[in-house]
This record gives sequence, C-alpha cells and structure tokens, in this order.
Amino acid sequence: GCALLNVTLIQVLGYVMKKSRLLPESALQGAGTFIGLVSLPAIYFRAVATLDFSTVRVEVLLALLLGKLVLMAVSVGLGRATRGVAEASSGDSEMRSGIFALLTTNSDDLGLGLPVMGALFPKEMVNMCYVLNAM
Repeated sequence: GCALLNVTLIQVLGYVMKKSRLLPESALQGAGTFIGLVSLPAIYFRAVATLDFSTVRVEVLLALLLGKLVLMAVSVGLGRATRGVAEASSGDSEMRSGIFALLTTNSDDLGLGLPVMGALFPKEMVNMCYVLNAM
C-alpha cells in the first residue's frame, strides 16, 4: 500500500516538475543517463546478488515464460497476417512481427510490479520481480 503510494507520488511530482519547467532539459538528459547506466544496473546487481534462490518459485517462472511465448507467437502471427502485398519480400513483415512481440512481452515488470507485489505478497515473492524482469 505505502510503496505504491510512494511510487505514484514520485511519478506525479516528476510530471509536474517537467510540465512546469522546474527542471531544465539538460538536467533531464543527465538524470536519464545516470539512472539508465549507473543506478538501475546497481539495483539489479544488488538484488540478484542477495536473492535467496530457494524462495524463487519455478512454477511461477515457467508460467510467465509460457505466457510470454504464447503472446510472442500471437504477435508474430498478427504481424504476418497484417502485412501488405508490397511488404511480402522486403522484410517489413518480420520487422512488424518483432515490434508487436516486443511491445506485448516487454512490460514494466519492475517499475510497476515491485510496488504492487510488495503491497499484496510477502517479501520473498517480491524478490522474484528481479528474476521476472530478466525474462
């Protein structure tokens, strides 16, 4: 409950600060670079290095993997089914299929999943978010 509220408030604060131009564009670029190249990999490394893998439920991981594979197969099928006549040999169909598959399987498991799982499940289940994020 509290973690979800914290995440929502931080997102709202960031939105307000950007819209009201309290942060210059150069600060946003620097923050994005720092978060993407330093802090987020450090958080992943620390979480995985300290994770007790005996608490990871293999059946949950396999169910997630199966679900993502089904979504990817449907996405590839839709990409091929929606191709035009001119795209038949140019590779656009494969690109469209790949984009559909990426958009359906790459969600924000960590950013949204961590606070929600923290509010609903015990701590050992929350740690699975780091493993699930790699899938």
